[in-house]
Amino acid sequence: MALALSVRSLDTQSGKPDPKPRSDSAPVAGGRGDRASLRHGAAEALRSPGTLLGALAAGLIVPALALPVWLTDDKPLKLIQVLVAGAVAVGLFLLVFGTAAGRLADRAFARRYARSRDLSFAERGRLPEATWLLRAGSSRQARNLMRATGAEAPVTLAHLDVTTQSGRHTTTLTYTVAVYELPAVTGFLDTLACVPRGALPTDLVHLSLESSAFESRRDLGVGARSDANRARQLFSPSFLAWLTEEAPAGLSFELCSGTLCVWTFGGLDTTEELDRFRACADRIAARTAEETAESTTLT
Repeated sequence: MALALSVRSLDTQSGKPDPKPRSDSAPVAGGRGDRASLRHGAAEALRSPGTLLGALAAGLIVPALALPVWLTDDKPLKLIQVLVAGAVAVGLFLLVFGTAAGRLADRAFARRYARSRDLSFAERGRLPEATWLLRAGSSRQARNLMRATGAEAPVTLAHLDVTTQSGRHTTTLTYTVAVYELPAVTGFLDTLACVPRGALPTDLVHLSLESSAFESRRDLGVGARSDANRARQLFSPSFLAWLTEEAPAGLSFELCSGTLCVWTFGGLDTTEELDRFRACADRIAARTAEETAESTTLT
């Protein structure tokens, strides 16, 4: 059955595929064995003047602050101070440089993956703040956006950094997401979340299914105005068996007002991981659209 799915356009820095190959974006033959490499990221960082200047500036902070003390202090202590300040300076340089290299490695891999799978690519962009994860935290940053528009189920893949601030403590967690716009689903089922145990949004009503294996791994919830019977229809025996026996343990999905967000923890950075994640996300989107179409036909 063909699926009638549509995707809301996203506000990105570049919604078009790169016009010509770059050294870090050559197609991957078959997509096998490719992954984000810190070596490639370091090479990119060395070619980036801004990254090098930032790392050098961080490394020079300690020597600059300690200079007045060196000029006035006793000579026996200066050698120790120089060694300590030098070690701290090198450490700060490596920390800043390594962090930048890691991000550049992720970006270079995502661009290569996008080219090998005929996806458009944008370094940064916006995702609709429609589901709980997509509006979580005090701030969010979507990066490495890869979009397929010609597929049966168009999808936007991205890495999403969610930052939460509590008092003086700031925590940033990274997720891999696949976002679909399914406007036809709104009339069938408005709000639903299938997430790891203990992660159910507090404004949802817990819904039980007749599967102890599912209940031990995931929580299912629906909105107070959503039809619980329709939610249960979505979880057919075959779909439920797939979720409990084959799907990755951390795979989750949220549906809110026609936006479906499939997500998992961490920034996936190998072709095998991303291919599997996309296949799982497409299956969830297809199942949602299929049940919507069947229910619409019956009514």
